[in-house]
Amino acid sequence: MNAEKYLARLKWFSILIFSLLLIVLGFTTKLILPSIQASFSPSFIRVSFVVSLAIVTTLSFNLLFVFINNIYLKMKHFEEELEETNILMKKMTDESERKNELLSHRNEELSNLHKIIREMTQTMDLTKILDVILESICKYLMYDRAIICLVDDEKRVLKPIHSLGVDEDSLSRMTIPMTDKTNPIVQSMLEKKPRILKWSQEYAHPTNNNETNELLHKPVIAVIPLEARGKIIGVLIVDNTKSKKILEERNLRELLVFTNQAGLAIENARLYETEKQFKEQLQEQVNLAVKKLEETQAQLIQSEKLSALGEMAAVVSHEVRNPLSTIRGSAELIDETIPADSINKKYSNFILQEVDRLNRIVTDILSFSQVPRLILKKININEIIDQLCTFLQASDFVKYEIKYHGDLDKNLPLVNVDVEQIKQVVLNIIQNACHFMSNQKLRQLEVKTYSDGNNVYLKISDTGAGIPPENINKIFDPFFSTRAKGTGLGLAISQNIIRAHKGLITAESQMNVGSSFTIKIPIEN
Repeated sequence: MNAEKYLARLKWFSILIFSLLLIVLGFTTKLILPSIQASFSPSFIRVSFVVSLAIVTTLSFNLLFVFINNIYLKMKHFEEELEETNILMKKMTDESERKNELLSHRNEELSNLHKIIREMTQTMDLTKILDVILESICKYLMYDRAIICLVDDEKRVLKPIHSLGVDEDSLSRMTIPMTDKTNPIVQSMLEKKPRILKWSQEYAHPTNNNETNELLHKPVIAVIPLEARGKIIGVLIVDNTKSKKILEERNLRELLVFTNQAGLAIENARLYETEKQFKEQLQEQVNLAVKKLEETQAQLIQSEKLSALGEMAAVVSHEVRNPLSTIRGSAELIDETIPADSINKKYSNFILQEVDRLNRIVTDILSFSQVPRLILKKININEIIDQLCTFLQASDFVKYEIKYHGDLDKNLPLVNVDVEQIKQVVLNIIQNACHFMSNQKLRQLEVKTYSDGNNVYLKISDTGAGIPPENINKIFDPFFSTRAKGTGLGLAISQNIIRAHKGLITAESQMNVGSSFTIKIPIEN
């Protein structure tokens, strides 16, 4: 019962007592006053009345005080009980707050762990996983710096592979030999137990020298082994060298829960990387094998073509050249008998020109079907270019109105080549260029020579219409030609000649800009 109810009772009880006393006193006075007045004097009666009133009042107040005292004792008892209840409630509240705080902290730990695990499982890239691990540790678990060291089984060392808050130069000096069993980091790994280390220059990962005295011998470093499938794969090292926060056992427990998942994630990522590299190497080997097979197949087809062409060339040489010689001889005799102003003179000339063209085709077929036989001579390629261009400046360059530019390296080393056959290659490329520039407004031809110390290069560039992209890989194929009167053997023969010199000929082209042919001949061939 609360104090307000007690005070209300006290008030009404006091009023009741006084009311009763007044009623009793009035009733008594009315009953006995006539008899008293007859027996006693008025002064005695007044004194007696006063005394009686005082006695009655005293008794009344005594009863009232007894009642008040009882109420007081009850109130004090209730107050003590209330105080005890308040103390108990405070203890329960404190305990509840402590448990709520602990539960909240645990929930936060689990939430952070869930976030970290979710982020780690979203990728299989090792670098990204290491970034997630270190950033999560420093962000959620509130550490200043973190390093992950993995075991290098070949070198038997703990090698730092990723860090947060540590510069690369300092990190590179942190390799720890596995044989150093006095090192507490190695001990922690071998024992598979986490440790809290006191800061020392020997075991701590690098920090500012100005902080050394403040941190010396303080437990601010933690080492936690990383385990995956029952095997220790490395360690996680964290510290609070900036915040100087002291580490406790509960910090190790937090890190242990985290590193159990981190170790597995790292190992899975490493296995994935190994599998990925294996697949890439396997694919590379398959591609190489396919390429070699295609090259072999192409060589076989080419060999069969050359074999067939050789047989055909022998037939052509015997069965075609002999009749052509007879036809030419007869045409020359007929041409001599026809007057120069005769209309028939042009027909005899047509016969002679076509016979010569047929002879060139037969010569090209024979040249292509045979392996070039080289008569080597040590010469400067520039001399061949000068000789050819001197001839062409009086013939093709004038005919097609070509503007020639030579960029010849004066310090070009000598090379062993068959001069006549190299002339044939260069002449064929230049004459092709002149032909394909005949319909262009800009007609420029550039010949450039240079060397890289191992090879001599000859580059011939024109401003022709260009080679269509779909034809660029076909131009060295036998009998491929876009010229109306071409045999399609010129570039194929040129390629054979350059290959016989252990060299290489390549082509580049851009439509409506021009084409470039580059010949590479090794200096020591």
